[in-house]
Amino acid sequence: LITNHLACVDKVNAATGVSDCASMIGYCNNSVYYTLMTEQCPKTCGRCSSTSSSSNLSSTTTCVDKVNTATGVSDCSRLASYCRVASYVTLMQEQCPRTCGYCCVDRVNSHTGKSDCPYVSRLCGDSKYSQLMRTQCPKTCGFCSVDGSTVTPLYSGECRDLVNAATGKSDCGKRSQLCRNPIYKQLMSQQCPKTCGCFDRVDSRTGKSACPYMVRLCGDGRYRTVMQEQCPKTCGFCSVGGTTMTPLPYTGCQDLVNGATGKSDCGSRYEYCKNPLYMELMAQQCPKTCGYCS
Repeated sequence: LITNHLACVDKVNAATGVSDCASMIGYCNNSVYYTLMTEQCPKTCGRCSSTSSSSNLSSTTTCVDKVNTATGVSDCSRLASYCRVASYVTLMQEQCPRTCGYCCVDRVNSHTGKSDCPYVSRLCGDSKYSQLMRTQCPKTCGFCSVDGSTVTPLYSGECRDLVNAATGKSDCGKRSQLCRNPIYKQLMSQQCPKTCGCFDRVDSRTGKSACPYMVRLCGDGRYRTVMQEQCPKTCGFCSVGGTTMTPLPYTGCQDLVNGATGKSDCGSRYEYCKNPLYMELMAQQCPKTCGYCS
């Protein structure tokens, strides 16, 4: 949606007298907040027409939500919770591509008519610009899924459940029984990661977790925090109930402790030490028991 040039200014926070839009740029293309951000922060979010915006990047005019002919406005923001519901995906792709994030295209520089993304591609992997590059250059940065939607990379930061745009609240609590259902497991890990507990994060580009290939980092103090967030299941940071636990600090060659019991499980798992499938994991979790200490 491109706003009229007369209205294309960010709204001001009445309490402070200045706009909060710069600090909220990460919400510009969030399907839950898309309509709100278009109304409140059109300039910051690049919703201005090329004749009026002082912003270099503007949104494409080809990817817009369809309008309800009876009301003259789009119903998509109200229906955003259906974007990833399997039985509605095709319909939502047709009716609400913008709201649902099915428009994985780079923003265009309104002054040149071309995208600047190829020239700033070096910023794709820079954490300081991660949110900005996902918003402005998803195609160049490889943040597109097979179906053309914009995806969130593996390292997606805070673990929280998504909100149903129609109610303003999360439905995850009453759908927790789907967390372990093979049919819904991947969807629930994306929609309700906090409710569903201890799962490895999935790379939306491949549909699989990269954690098995990074298991060697589980016991590396430099990567402890990120591995707890991204790969708790692979690294053995899960309690019996399925929640993520905090392991004891790694201090040299010692077996890790099960946070649920306060004791190490390594003695009872000794037979896995030389099993090729578990050898690398056991070296990280049970180095003392398995004899991997120097």
